[in-house]
Amino acid sequence: SPVPEGFRGIKWHRHADEPVYAYGSAQCERIIDEICGRRLPVVLEEEFHNTLNFIKSIAERTVVIIPHMGGLNGGYTRLKHAGVFESQCVWVDTALAHPREIEDFSTRYGVSRILFGSDYPFGIPLSEKRKIEAGFSGDDLNAVIGGNLQRLLRF
Repeated sequence: SPVPEGFRGIKWHRHADEPVYAYGSAQCERIIDEICGRRLPVVLEEEFHNTLNFIKSIAERTVVIIPHMGGLNGGYTRLKHAGVFESQCVWVDTALAHPREIEDFSTRYGVSRILFGSDYPFGIPLSEKRKIEAGFSGDDLNAVIGGNLQRLLRF
């Protein structure tokens, strides 16, 4: 098995100036099938077109988490207009996201797919937490700060 036992999720992260992964290759398809078969959530940070194609390849077989509300995946608004967030299998994290984007997502799609993130050392955890506390309260705050992640990881 290419994914060792005990993994609770996958970070699939590529920068635009790095070589493109061999999407469509038998090796890539096998690893995606294994990830989906084990229902491991995938934190996906990729270029916009690769983000769209990756989500299509997952085809609702596991959860894909878009970090920074899409800030490095082509942008929140662009992903929203492409319909990416309509899928119940696409979640977001709040690290370094603008409060307006977080508010828009929660208004349109609810809070059940929002995860707190800080992106330390690039973001300051306390500042990022205060941003969430300013936008949510009660059960919604508890869900975003940790409850959604616990539910996702089945704790």
